[in-house]
Amino acid sequence: MVFPENPYVDSDRFAKFLVSAKKATYASGVKPLWLANGAHVFQFQEDNLVYSDVYLGNTHFAGAESVASLTSDGTVFWILHYHGGIITPPDEFAIFTITVADLFTFLQKALMNVSEKHPFRGPSFFKEGLWRYNHWWMKNSTGFNGYEAIWYGPDELCKTKVYELHFHCGLIA
Repeated sequence: MVFPENPYVDSDRFAKFLVSAKKATYASGVKPLWLANGAHVFQFQEDNLVYSDVYLGNTHFAGAESVASLTSDGTVFWILHYHGGIITPPDEFAIFTITVADLFTFLQKALMNVSEKHPFRGPSFFKEGLWRYNHWWMKNSTGFNGYEAIWYGPDELCKTKVYELHFHCGLIA
C-alpha cells in the first residue's frame, strides 16, 4: 500500500483511480482546456472522485494535480505540485535532430506507463530509441518527494539530460 488510509477512498481504489486519471489526461495527448490566464486544465471523473491537473507555462512549467471527493462537498484530499521543463536550450536540439515536440511526445509515452505501485508520475525507467526516462521518489513525513528526468543520446556514456521535473505530493485533508 503506497498511500495511508484516508476517510475518502480506499488506498487501492485511489491508486487505480490515479492511474486511470493520468492515462486519460496529459499522457494520452488529449488537448487541455485553456483558461484566459494561460493555464492548461485537464479533468477526469470516475464515480465520486474528480482529478484535476492545472499547469502554467510551456517549455518550463509549474502545476498541481488534485483529487477531490464529491461525496464530501468536493473536498480536495490529495495534491501533487510539480515544477520542471527543458534544461537543454531548444536551439541546441538541432544538434540531435529532435524537436521540443519530440521530447514531450516521449514524456507522454513514459507517463502512460504509470503504475499503481507508485502512481505519481511515470515508471522508474522507460526507454525508447535514443530516449531514456527515469523517475525517483521517496516517502517523507507528510507524503512523497520525487524527481524525473529525460536523457537523449546514442549511448549511456554520451546521453544529454534534456528535461527534469521535481514534485511533492500527499494527502491534505
